[in-house]
Amino acid sequence: MQYRKDIDGLRAIAVLPVILFHAGFSYFQGGFLGVDIFFVISGYLITGLIIRELEKETFQISSFYLRRAKRLLPALFFVSITSFVVGYFLLLPIDLKNLSQSLTALSIFSTNIFFWLTTDYFSSAAELKPLLHTWSLAVEEQFYIFFPIFLLTIASLGRTRIFLIILTLASISLLYFFWVTNIDYHASFFLLPSRAWELLVGALLALYLANNHVEYFTRKTNNLMSSIGLLLIVFSILTFDSFSNFSNFYILFSVIGTLLVICFSEQTTITYKLLSSPVLVGLGLISYSMYLWHQPILAFSKYVYVESLPQSFLLLLCSSIIPIGYLSWRYIEQPARDNKNISLSKYFVSLSIVAFSLIFLIGILGHFSDGFQKRKFLSEPHKYFSYELFNNVTPANQQSIKCIKEDFSPCMLNQGKAGSVILVGDSHADDLVGEFYKFAKNNDIAASHLIEAGCSFTSYALITNQCLTAKAKLIEISQTNTFDTIVVVISIYEVLDDLHVNEVEPLLNDLFGTMKLALSNNKKVLFIIPRPTLSLHPIRATVFRKDHKIALVSLKHQSRAEHFLDQYKHTNNLTFASEEEILINGFCKNKNNCTYGIIDDHIAYRDSNHLTGFGSQYVFDRLSKKIELK
Repeated sequence: MQYRKDIDGLRAIAVLPVILFHAGFSYFQGGFLGVDIFFVISGYLITGLIIRELEKETFQISSFYLRRAKRLLPALFFVSITSFVVGYFLLLPIDLKNLSQSLTALSIFSTNIFFWLTTDYFSSAAELKPLLHTWSLAVEEQFYIFFPIFLLTIASLGRTRIFLIILTLASISLLYFFWVTNIDYHASFFLLPSRAWELLVGALLALYLANNHVEYFTRKTNNLMSSIGLLLIVFSILTFDSFSNFSNFYILFSVIGTLLVICFSEQTTITYKLLSSPVLVGLGLISYSMYLWHQPILAFSKYVYVESLPQSFLLLLCSSIIPIGYLSWRYIEQPARDNKNISLSKYFVSLSIVAFSLIFLIGILGHFSDGFQKRKFLSEPHKYFSYELFNNVTPANQQSIKCIKEDFSPCMLNQGKAGSVILVGDSHADDLVGEFYKFAKNNDIAASHLIEAGCSFTSYALITNQCLTAKAKLIEISQTNTFDTIVVVISIYEVLDDLHVNEVEPLLNDLFGTMKLALSNNKKVLFIIPRPTLSLHPIRATVFRKDHKIALVSLKHQSRAEHFLDQYKHTNNLTFASEEEILINGFCKNKNNCTYGIIDDHIAYRDSNHLTGFGSQYVFDRLSKKIELK
């Protein structure tokens, strides 16, 4: 296959938006679509190479794997080990444990599966994961493992039948992509079955161009179609601004645009002249190394700075990725791919096995040591980060208390004669559930819980089938005699923050309609005013900032919600208790002069709005005084 400068230029067009997207520039919210461009290019180049060798009867599967390994692995090994070393000195145990787990997944080509199970790619937490971007490499690696074997198996069928078979597979994958997006967006984003169609359409283009050449089309046609392709790519990247029902079409635009550019771009077209410019070709040549290095550089910088990085500094970081990418390409990628380097080629497989084993071992050690908790990094002056703290970062018993049935019927986990209480709520309630059961046991109270993370127990905000089922179960509980008292812990201010102003009162009316239903059935209800949200990550801020002060997040509908709640303050059998008041009294002199969630030299917050074991105990000890039994 003849070398094409424009494809290297297209790689540059793909990698730059990805970097700017991960940096957080608002004009590049569609920058992640650069990965889709890479997938199409990879499918096209790999298939063209395999088909050509199959027809010449020179294709060897072992040789193919070796070439791919030399292309991808050396720089990946170096970036992975470097990320771990930097992480060892910078990351908190819980984050180093996560990095270690991703290293284990990387060593078996499955980081896409790992991040599918653990991460929302588009969340603020995801941008702090140094190896998040390796999910796309895992998809390609999985494709490279199976696709050559598949092509070798059907090679005798001829190009036409091969084309039809791949077309069928691509169509199935595309339909699956559209279907699974509505069920599990993360699966459609991370996993090979829903991504294979992008690689396969590149393969289809390679098969098509093997029999047809752009010279068959007029210069005018090539110019028009390749220009449309480039415009589709630019349009999809620059106009994507949210994840709506149309997000899949932006992915289609970027894929179709890439196909048009590869198919119709030739030396006389405007597109070719743009993409074959020395700057874009140069960036395209080092695009793989740039892609590998950009996420660790950005993630560690954001992690240490804690606050949002200034735009000027982000630009400087993004600019630094270019020379770093060049050095990586020049001194790691190129020597590894040099077939004249006999000694390296001879021992490459052995060295790769050693490297994979080392990465796997580091990952396992990081996981089972809970992020190397006893590192020197955790000694003075960071007195808050003791081994004991990180054994108790998650509230006591939180993970072990799982009794809710599929229909959300609560189990009675504690039997008692002094009354019956159920704890209802979202992840904020989950923080308190361990202390709640301790309280129930110590006071001879029959107790259970109804908890669904992210659920407001209304028909508004984040609505899932589980949330609707949980709401229906709460309404049922409100009408039966199973429980005397309902304790409601919902991060209602944060729920409202994502809503339009016109949706605020309908949601609150919906929630308190259920509360009134319980009250009308002679139950007592304790409604917990939500805890404050910290503006910075409390634990990282304690380590990396020196002023040790933090402001609370001002949520846009909080005052409206507070005004709504005031009208219920004197309702019979409805009691209010305030996590906000408890915590502010604990660590704030005032709302704008707070320590980083530290109370009496103990850390109360494990992130911006969830509690540590100490925090849950501190809060519930004070809330429990408000629980009234019949």
